Amino acid sequence: MFCSMFLIFQSLLWLLSRGGDCILPCNVDPSSDTVIHWDLLTSGLLNVHSYYDSEDQLGRQDQQFKGRTSLFKDLISRGNASLKLTGVKIQDEGRYRCYSSTERGSKKTFIQLKVEGRLALFLVSVIYLFLEAIKVHPQVH
Repeated sequence: MFCSMFLIFQSLLWLLSRGGDCILPCNVDPSSDTVIHWDLLTSGLLNVHSYYDSEDQLGRQDQQFKGRTSLFKDLISRGNASLKLTGVKIQDEGRYRCYSSTERGSKKTFIQLKVEGRLALFLVSVIYLFLEAIKVHPQVH
């Protein structure tokens, strides 16, 4: 049996205006059966936005984000799980996680959103984890 694991780390930085809209980037493997969970990790674990069974699932969405989040649903099947957050507030500051899962595996993207005065700054850390297992069957000659 052979098993391999790969971990890739990436960081990006953006600057945006407070009070406006921002897009928190997240990419997934293209699939028709994608699960997406956006969470704010700084204040415990707040559900920002969830998507599965081909539709938004906002029953557990934290009150702080009600009516201010959306995904680009027509682009999810092409690998875009980015979150649009409208009316950025000081309270939105913190570490966000985009968790995505498809039949190919799962991935987490971390974004640090910093809001100061009229500016909001966010840092994206993407962690890809690939796990591959190959079974080897010996043959008797």
